[in-house]
Amino acid sequence: MTEISLIDELESTISSGTVERRIESLWHVTDLFITGAAQYSDDQIAVFDDVIGRLAVQIEAKARVKLAQYDIRNFDLGLTFPLIIAPFRVVQHLITVDDQLQFLGTAARHLTPTGSLIFDVFNPRFDALTSADGVEREDTPELQLPDGRTLRRGARVTRVRWVDQVSETELIYYVGGKRYVQAFDMRWYLAAELQHLLARGGFRVREMYGDFARGPLVDGSPEIVLISERS
Repeated sequence: MTEISLIDELESTISSGTVERRIESLWHVTDLFITGAAQYSDDQIAVFDDVIGRLAVQIEAKARVKLAQYDIRNFDLGLTFPLIIAPFRVVQHLITVDDQLQFLGTAARHLTPTGSLIFDVFNPRFDALTSADGVEREDTPELQLPDGRTLRRGARVTRVRWVDQVSETELIYYVGGKRYVQAFDMRWYLAAELQHLLARGGFRVREMYGDFARGPLVDGSPEIVLISERS
């Protein structure tokens, strides 16, 4: 009865349990097996082997990745994490201070007390901003897609709104001879501004880099990469 109950409980955990419950069950069963292995019969060991193996495989598949789509300014997963990463300059799509503070508040709700928030933005080049002329320039040379079509991409800044610190940007895709335009506003930040913004949002900067190789942030650095924690 013990073996059957254990299997039933684990099957229920795998099929409907939360990520935390699945991980806790694997830890518990593994610990139970290790501490009492010398007392188990061959049949009982075979049961443990089967259960732990299947549980581990399904936990790995289900616990490592969970996809969800939300507005990063306001959502609640009901979970906390030791690390949150907002990559690919996603924070630069938050145009207003209210949007930025809402994002930081959402991140704070999902962080453990000692957790870290990491995000990146580009380090603005004022020479490029002042010379923005609305001319399209190719940034991805033509390449061939698996289905035989060709793809190339261009980009242009149609307008710089200096007071808002926003570049009105277009990415232009040429796919199989057709032209597609993705237009969006891109907010740019200065390093000191980000430190003040994070402080308003209840964070403090722990580390700040100028590239993804952890190089120092200096004039001319391509990126501003921030590692912050709740203050």
